[in-house]
Amino acid sequence: KDALLRDGVCELGGKKWSAIAERIADRSPEECSKRWNKLQSLDTVVKRPWTAVEDQQMLELVAKYGPSKWAVIASYLENRNGKQCRERWHNQLNPAIKKTPWTADEDDTIVRLQAQFGNSWAKITAHLPGRTDNAVKNHWYSSLQ
Repeated sequence: KDALLRDGVCELGGKKWSAIAERIADRSPEECSKRWNKLQSLDTVVKRPWTAVEDQQMLELVAKYGPSKWAVIASYLENRNGKQCRERWHNQLNPAIKKTPWTADEDDTIVRLQAQFGNSWAKITAHLPGRTDNAVKNHWYSSLQ
């Protein structure tokens, strides 16, 4: 029944509980909503390091659902919510993220653009393909400031 619930939310969104409940035998809209909230771990989210198993699950789930259905993805991961999953993907797991050492050219670009844009890391990151806002900000404060 959880699979039917996930499919319903994936197709219809997380607000159309009456339509979702019609797909699941013997479940009311309220029961579907409550179960969905439980699957998302909304009341039991714990801050802790991500495990290798969770990272692997995330990669598989993003391959299945795409990098936008964070609530659905989170419903498979115990004690993780959609925001945590989204941030993990965009800051760590996305294969497009560059994890090589910073180059002198990148350092020069950051210094030049920080003087121009201040701490608008998204604007600066737009000029550094493969680097994340968070990585640029952290590099600035740890090495370039």
